[in-house]
Amino acid sequence: MKAQQEVNNKEIKSKLVYDKLYRKIIYEEIPDETKLVSRHIAIEYGVSEIPVREALKRLNSEGLIDYIPYRGYVVTNSSLEKLRDLWVIKVNLELFACKLAVESVNDNDIKRLNDNISMAKDLIQKKEFHKYYRLNKDFHLIFCGICRNTLMVDMIKNLWVRTEKLRGPYPFSEEEILDSVSEHEEMVKTLETKDVERLEHLLYKQRDKIWDKYLGMFERRKYLLR
Repeated sequence: MKAQQEVNNKEIKSKLVYDKLYRKIIYEEIPDETKLVSRHIAIEYGVSEIPVREALKRLNSEGLIDYIPYRGYVVTNSSLEKLRDLWVIKVNLELFACKLAVESVNDNDIKRLNDNISMAKDLIQKKEFHKYYRLNKDFHLIFCGICRNTLMVDMIKNLWVRTEKLRGPYPFSEEEILDSVSEHEEMVKTLETKDVERLEHLLYKQRDKIWDKYLGMFERRKYLLR
């Protein structure tokens, strides 16, 4: 019992450190190529080095930091070109997964997607716009997951993490959320009717619109950080 509690405490502390570092890296509060010293991080967050090392390993596996022999962990250099290449891979994998989903969808899948949309509408009513990014991400991962290809979905999840620097700390506006929810409702309809052509059209439309938005955010943030 005591041993299990110690394991749980270590996992909680590791997640705490991970969440804090993740946010700082995504929002570029820690600049690219900064060296991350586990001893310094442990002191800053009041934990031992063990959960810090676990957090660093996870960030490394997600591509947010690199391990360099004889130097240690450093924040990955996220140039616009690299992020664009990752974005292209992510979007095309999502397109493929979503088209496969049309052949695999069942009633429970439709319910999960509609539940997500209902939660999004509830956030709009409450004006909690800052919480929408997570719901939006969940919607797309649920949709992709319907393809039943675990390896592909894991790759898409990793690419969501690795491209979040494009978005940065900027929340969705109410207008953007309303537009996004409307698109999600239309995507669910394409699943129910198995309309692959319509689904493909919606996904391409989303791809172009979101890329333009994130590109503007990224370039603006880089300018302000000069």
